[in-house]
Amino acid sequence: MNPEQPNKGGSQGHREASRDVSPAQRSGKKQANQSKKKRKHGCLTGLLIVGAVLAIVLAVVLKVFGDVDVAYDDIYQTVNKNKVRDEDVDLSQVKPISILLMGVDYGEEENRPKSSGGRADSLMILTLDPKNGNSTLTSIPRDVLTEIVGHGTLEKINHSYAYGESEMTINTVQHLFDIPIDYYVEVSMDGMKGIVDAIGGVEITSPLTFDFEGHHFNEGEKRTLNGDDALAFSRMRYTDPEGDYGRQKRQQMVIKAMMKKAVSMDSIANYQSVLDTLSENMRTNLSFDDLVDLQTKYSKAADHIERNNVYAHGMNTDGQDSIYVSKQEIYRVSNYIRKHLGIDEVSYDDITSNIYAPGLSEQFDPLDADETAEAGYPMYQIDENSNLILIGYQ
Repeated sequence: MNPEQPNKGGSQGHREASRDVSPAQRSGKKQANQSKKKRKHGCLTGLLIVGAVLAIVLAVVLKVFGDVDVAYDDIYQTVNKNKVRDEDVDLSQVKPISILLMGVDYGEEENRPKSSGGRADSLMILTLDPKNGNSTLTSIPRDVLTEIVGHGTLEKINHSYAYGESEMTINTVQHLFDIPIDYYVEVSMDGMKGIVDAIGGVEITSPLTFDFEGHHFNEGEKRTLNGDDALAFSRMRYTDPEGDYGRQKRQQMVIKAMMKKAVSMDSIANYQSVLDTLSENMRTNLSFDDLVDLQTKYSKAADHIERNNVYAHGMNTDGQDSIYVSKQEIYRVSNYIRKHLGIDEVSYDDITSNIYAPGLSEQFDPLDADETAEAGYPMYQIDENSNLILIGYQ
């Protein structure tokens, strides 16, 4: 087994982790320890995933070319999802849908072939509501501690891909937030870089000044980023005042910029380069006809994207930093997404996917809890029954 991959026996084999906490949680020793953890971050989620959006935009135009069907055979991959909706989604009916965007850390950029496994290091839930002409993008922290559905362990959510690729990640996300995931798009870091380069770069105004892996960005400066630039812009988080939340915001900026650029004539002109990149680095269960429906019936919904983040708290499990999401936050996110999908909301008592973390659960699970309060940084061990045992505070 690759030592960089999760241990299939449980959480003991976690890779070097990072601490994803809210700004209110970041102070003193936590921040000092956090700054020491310098590791290459996995890829951007939906930004890569925008590969899907690119494919959506290109679908109608490319239908006239004979090579598109061949290329799409390499991209299309079905999965066996646990059933959450009462009825399957039919895009021809033009109803709200959800797409899980996954940025996976395999490829040359990470020096790891897909055959050796990987992690879903960036996760976003995209909803598209064609009737109301809007969409939402909810970022999920990569280190959220949750049940890995189909594997039976309590681990970081990004480990789900290592055990069961897209299928297990989808089922884990569905279970955590009690929401349906209708479609998925998975793209590697190599794919993200290739797509950005193929469409001629993306225009971004940096929200802060920082340096990352040889790339420099100035606050307020608008510039066109190539694939390497966009990757660096989306990955940095250790010197961002908002930590992982700031990184998620920058990822979402790149996604929106890619969407905008994808509809330009220059992007269409480079369709073969985009197709080549997607066929090697992207997988989705959206059929070619689905992409045509998305382009013709859902494209206007992507013009108005509302961003949403999952509020989380730092914790340590089995010696590794991870993330705790309270029951009330799962409840909020679940109903936020359900509302935009036009499906029935769940009650607070319906939420059963949250973990019980002594200390954190008592403070943050009640509906009237103060999510900005300082709970300290708790340390836990996970027993053989996937129970969290509080062993002290750091």
